[in-house]
Amino acid sequence: MQFSVDIQQENGTQLQKKTNRCAINEDNIRKAITDIRNGTETQTTAAIKYGINRTTLIMRLKHKAPSANLSDSGNDSSSDDYFKFQSKFTSRQTFNKQQETDICDYVKKCAFYSYGLTYQTLKKFAYDYAKAKNLVTPTAWEKSKEAGDDWLYGFLRRNDSISLRKPEKISLARLRGLTKSAVESFFKNLTTLFEKYSFQPKDIYNLDETGLTTVMESIKICAAKGQRSVSQASSAERGSLVTIVGIVNACGNRLPPAYIFPRVRFSERFGSGCMPGSLILNTKSGWMISELFANVLKHIKNFTNCSVKNPILILLDNHASHCSLESINYCAEAGIVLLSFPPHTSHRLQPLDVSVFGPFKQFCRKAFNDFLTTNPGKQISIYDIGTLTQQPFQRAFSPENIMNGFKATGICPLNTQVFQDETFALESVTDEEVERVPPDRSDDMNSSQNATKNPRSNLIK
Repeated sequence: MQFSVDIQQENGTQLQKKTNRCAINEDNIRKAITDIRNGTETQTTAAIKYGINRTTLIMRLKHKAPSANLSDSGNDSSSDDYFKFQSKFTSRQTFNKQQETDICDYVKKCAFYSYGLTYQTLKKFAYDYAKAKNLVTPTAWEKSKEAGDDWLYGFLRRNDSISLRKPEKISLARLRGLTKSAVESFFKNLTTLFEKYSFQPKDIYNLDETGLTTVMESIKICAAKGQRSVSQASSAERGSLVTIVGIVNACGNRLPPAYIFPRVRFSERFGSGCMPGSLILNTKSGWMISELFANVLKHIKNFTNCSVKNPILILLDNHASHCSLESINYCAEAGIVLLSFPPHTSHRLQPLDVSVFGPFKQFCRKAFNDFLTTNPGKQISIYDIGTLTQQPFQRAFSPENIMNGFKATGICPLNTQVFQDETFALESVTDEEVERVPPDRSDDMNSSQNATKNPRSNLIK
C-alpha cells in the first residue's frame, strides 16, 4: 500500500487521502466493460486482466439502467453509451449527458427569446423529449405525462448554470420593434447629425418621463422562516401617479427634473422638497401632454443656454406629446435638435431606460418603505413625492450611471456595432402579423400608434 505526503500550503495544511485505493483508472474500466459486453471476457477474467477489483467492476455494471444501452434512436448502441452519463455511479438515469445538455441549451434559448419555461413546463417538456427519443421512462412519468420532481431537482443540480429567475415584463410590441433595420436607421440619422453639427458629449442630451405612484411595489423584508403570510403596510390599494421628467447629457451631468402632478389647479405645495431648480407642472391625469412639453423645452434652454449658433441634441422617444407643432417650432428657434428613437426600442437604445430609471425606482421603493416604517399610520400623498424622491434622484442620476447608459447604447462614444446579431433574433420569435396595439401610456410613455403590420417568421426551433 502506498502513502502520499500531505501538502503544506500558505494558508494552512490541506488534508489529502493517504491511500490510492480509490484512484481507479477509468480507461481500464471502459476497456473491461467493453470486453464483457462483447463477450470476450467474463467479469472475473476482465477484473484480473485490467487490475480492477472484481466487486468494483460488478457495481459499475449494476448501477446502469437498461436504458443506458439505448442510443437516441432507441436501438442498441456500443458500450460507449455507458460513459455518456454524468456520473459513473448513475442508476436509472433517463437522459445521458448530451441529451441533458440539449435540454439545458433549449431552456436557455427560451429564456433568451423572452418565452422562458417554468418548472411545470420544463417537466412536461422533459417527458415529451424522452418519448420523442424513445427512451425508457419511469412508470410515474407515464401516469402524470410529465417528469417527476426528483428528476427536476437532480437536473438542476447537474446543470447549475440554470436557476429560477424572476423575469421583467416586456411587451410584444417591444419584442417585434427591436429590429436590425430600425437600429441601423437610428444610428444612420445619429451619425448624420454628428457630422453636421459636430456635437460634443456635453451637447448630447437624453430626455424621458417615468411614472411614480404613491403606492409602490413592496421590497423584501426580514420575517420568520416558514411564516405563511408576510405583509407590509402601504398607503392605499392604488396610488396617485406623478410623472418625473429626467434630463441628462453624455458627460454624466443632470438637469433639475420636471414634476407633473395629477391636479387641475396648481398648488405651491407641489414643489415642497423637490430638487432645487425643478420645474413643477400639473395636469388632470399627471401624464405629459403637448402643452407641458413646450415648458420642459424652455426649462432645458434656461439651463443649457443653447442657441442656433450653439445647438444641442436631445434624444427622446416618439410619444405624441413630443411631436407638437409648437414644440418643433420652438426647438428651431432655440437651437435644439430633436432625434427620436424608433418605436418600441427605448428599452435598449435610451440611456435613461438602460442604466438610470431602474436604480431610481429601486431607491424610491426603499425610501417609500422607510417612510411608512418610521411613520406608522401615515399615508404617502403626492405632496410627499418631492421629499421622498430627492435622495433617490441624487443616487440614481449619478455621473457613472448616466455615462454607462450612453456607452451601453452606443450613443457616446458612438458605436454603431454595439448590438450583436443575436440581439435582433427576438423579431423572429413569432410568425404572426404585428397588430395595431392600443395606446398604452404606462408602457414607458412610448406611443404605440406607429405600430405597423409586419409579418414575422422562423419560429423557435
